[in-house]
Amino acid sequence: MKVLGIDPGFRKTGYAVIKKIENKILVVEYGLIKTNIKE
Repeated sequence: MKVLGIDPGFRKTGYAVIKKIENKILVVEYGLIKTNIKE
């Protein structure tokens, strides 16, 4: 199973993708999306 988590915001949005394999939870990717304040 894969899960996408999103933490919404106006100027910054965080995200993470995690994956469960048997009894293990693994971080696939995470990051931050920044927008230009002028947009």
